[in-house]
Amino acid sequence: MHPTSAISVPAARSEAGELHEDLKKLHGPAEAFNKCIEIAPASTPSLKQLTPDLPPEPGITTTTDQRKIAELPISKMQQSSKDGLPGAMQEHEQPLDVAVNNRQPNTIDPMVEDIFHCQTDYLRLEAQFSFNYGVFDASFSPEGQDLVIHGCSRDDYRLGIWRPGTDGKWLDEHKWMSLAPDAVMRYQLNKSGLTMLSDNHDGSVLVSKSKDIDPGQEKVALQHTPGNEQSPKEMAGFSPLQDKIITRDVQTGKISVWGEDINGRWTPLAQNKEIHHWPMQDSVQICFGARSNCLLTCEGRTATFWNCNDENKCLDEIKTIECNSKILSVQFSDDERHALILTEGNQEVFMGCDADGNWFQIGEISHPEGRLNHLNEHEGSVVYASINASGQHTLTLDKDRNALISGRDDDGAWVVKTELQDCAYARFSPSGRKLRASLYKPEGSGSETIYRSTNVIYKVFDCSRPDKAQTLEHPGSSDIIFSPSEDLMLSYGFGSEFACIWGDDGAGNLVEKARAGNYQMGISHAAFNAQEDSVLTLDLRKNLKIQGLDSQGKPHKQLVVKHSDHILDAQFSHSGNLAFSTSLDTASILGRETNGEWIMLAQTNPTLGVYGIKGVHFNGPENHFLTYGNKLDSNDQHQPGLVQLWGIDADGKWVEKDKIVLDYRVGMVKFSPSSDHLFIYCINEQRDPAADSNFSTVLVWKIPATSGQETAHT
Repeated sequence: MHPTSAISVPAARSEAGELHEDLKKLHGPAEAFNKCIEIAPASTPSLKQLTPDLPPEPGITTTTDQRKIAELPISKMQQSSKDGLPGAMQEHEQPLDVAVNNRQPNTIDPMVEDIFHCQTDYLRLEAQFSFNYGVFDASFSPEGQDLVIHGCSRDDYRLGIWRPGTDGKWLDEHKWMSLAPDAVMRYQLNKSGLTMLSDNHDGSVLVSKSKDIDPGQEKVALQHTPGNEQSPKEMAGFSPLQDKIITRDVQTGKISVWGEDINGRWTPLAQNKEIHHWPMQDSVQICFGARSNCLLTCEGRTATFWNCNDENKCLDEIKTIECNSKILSVQFSDDERHALILTEGNQEVFMGCDADGNWFQIGEISHPEGRLNHLNEHEGSVVYASINASGQHTLTLDKDRNALISGRDDDGAWVVKTELQDCAYARFSPSGRKLRASLYKPEGSGSETIYRSTNVIYKVFDCSRPDKAQTLEHPGSSDIIFSPSEDLMLSYGFGSEFACIWGDDGAGNLVEKARAGNYQMGISHAAFNAQEDSVLTLDLRKNLKIQGLDSQGKPHKQLVVKHSDHILDAQFSHSGNLAFSTSLDTASILGRETNGEWIMLAQTNPTLGVYGIKGVHFNGPENHFLTYGNKLDSNDQHQPGLVQLWGIDADGKWVEKDKIVLDYRVGMVKFSPSSDHLFIYCINEQRDPAADSNFSTVLVWKIPATSGQETAHT
């Protein structure tokens, strides 16, 4: 990497680690599992943050080769059946399928040293976990105290969790366990990291508690309808506040809600009758309101509101609504004071809640009937429905490109406030204060009508006056986004050579404030930084441009970054003070001078034409930058993996802190949320399938708190 200028380092900041959920598998009847808990050795899952299912923002994502490891060979391991769970629960002793090596200070185990070669001693190896089967995913816990490894073999999925002890050695917090013939299908942890859910292959749900609060390692298998290979499985999830668990038997639609008692144990809330939930869209988590006080379910044409009575540990039915046709979906507003019920007959029912917790119907609207299907029946035409954050307006979009914005009129009646035709896209802003819509400008007529994504106009609404809209035109653009504060907007597209920055002129009108980009070809991505004082644009080829904005939204001098290959990813850092761009063979780190102008801080070049970049990351405090990848020639197995860690020296320059060349190909590398560790997952593709040798290895490294004595590259 070649540093080009010094820059002050932003103060360290905390950053919640976003750890990805992945599918796991498990097997065994719930009743039998609960019966054998007292006699089976306990094991404790630990932390992993559940990432909310939110719609992605427009952006560029790095394409990486996702490896399927489910068919890998695995050496046959001795098993021992547990009483009370015949043919289901099988625990394997750790040494038979996983080898753990903890590095002592200033020493490296010869077996570990054989697979990697470090350039410096900046990183300190703390542990190595080796497996004779594949690793599907690995993640640090939200607090960085645990390492969760999800492995898979030819026959099952396995879950292991390790935590560093007081002596620095990584200990087996959760015994490596497999429930044959298949294991954990999916697992989640609540935000406190003290309770884990695991959806099992047979449809049951296992609830486990951390040793930190339950030395007995409590496990409870929730009741379910037995499944098979062809049937859907149980669905489970935490409520938005993470204080309740909701499960839904996908085969019967039966809903159960669980809460923690005074002893910290999860017990089911009492129900005076069975609750069933059969939405034609959406997942089980939609049932809860944001504050976890209410539950909204639907079955057929009936929607039912339930109150979670924490004092009496029960669910109370408080309101039922009968609709004119089957219900497609139900959802709460963010304040849990309003709800939306959408039916396949295009009826939209809007509900409100008074101060005493009583739900009542505010109003309803309907879209025109949908198209006729092959049975000459009208199909539901609404393809999208949303309620804004304040619960004061709804947005619905149908198959015929008609969008309706609804809300209360001056008399309090629920009415359609605005109707949009030829609508390509419409969404509320995150705060719910505004709405943006893209409207096609049709070309031709009748059956010859053409709708082009780059031939649109934009309508921007203030939800306090949804009958009034401002119209923005940017020929060739195809998307428009809000800035974080929603005071500015940015339009761009494949058919335009520049991006437009829109802002208020002081009189309440949106006007073009500046242009960014100026490419010979179209723009594939554009974004504001967190402070809204910089804009990043990316063309369809190898060029990135980034520039600062003054207090009036006018641009500073533009920085142009040219790559030798197509740019795969380009983003601002979370703080907005740094940015990166990456192509197959190069990554660039960008930062700002004190006058606000952006400059190139450094550019990596691992080994041009030899290694390709698979992934890059800033750590939380943004004082380290990680690049990793493999040799471009997959047949060249001599040291095929490469990991580089970059940091800031005493002069404020970005330098290469350490470089690790591996004899295995690199699958993934991640920082811990606390940024004091990173792990490398690598794959031994040259292993003899018939030999009892390691296939996968996870290396855990300690990152020093202070800088070393590395010299900046010049």
